[in-house]
Amino acid sequence: MLNDDKRLLKTMAAWSSDRRTLALAFTLSTWGSAPRPVGSMLAISDNGEFEGSVSGGCVENSVIEEAKEVISTGDPKRLTYGVTDDTAWSLGLPCGGTIELLLVRLNDPAFAQNLIQQSPTTLCIQLSTGKMAIGHSGHWSGDLAQDT
Repeated sequence: MLNDDKRLLKTMAAWSSDRRTLALAFTLSTWGSAPRPVGSMLAISDNGEFEGSVSGGCVENSVIEEAKEVISTGDPKRLTYGVTDDTAWSLGLPCGGTIELLLVRLNDPAFAQNLIQQSPTTLCIQLSTGKMAIGHSGHWSGDLAQDT
């Protein structure tokens, strides 16, 4: 686990212990020149604080705005930003690439702490619902059934 990821997870764990509702954006795919690799994460709290990066600062403000709705409704969102997107230049994604993100609300307050304590870990996310599960050494936790 990278130091940036550890810092992000520790921040998320602290926010969860303060009973904040969180959203998490993951970089699912990139095409062409992209500022951050697949797997990059951005955490957003219900009061607008954030930690991490999915685009090196290019689209984070837009993702934070989208997170407000995801936190409110619990419905996940897939977001795509790129050169063919009308807003790409206004959002500052001039690198010529495209990034696809998944934005989900975290319903498990122990999510970040479980990732910190269990390594290696498998994270499974059902893209249509945002339900998640964390697997480690044959043990699964989360709101996504192991056999889904």
